[in-house]
Amino acid sequence: MTTYDDIVLSHGPVLYLPLDDTSGTTAVALAGSNGTYVGSPTLGVDGPERIGSEAAPLSPSATP
Repeated sequence: MTTYDDIVLSHGPVLYLPLDDTSGTTAVALAGSNGTYVGSPTLGVDGPERIGSEAAPLSPSATP
């Protein structure tokens, strides 16, 4: 977990999926229920908001 994750979790979210998974089809939740990746996203790439961490890119049609 990162400091960012700690800050998000300190606000008591119902669901928090950091989308930092590097393999598989399960989007592991740090709060709430896990999700499922569909459409073969590329996992384990740097995300725009979490520089230096891993994140899954989302397409405009992605649904939580």
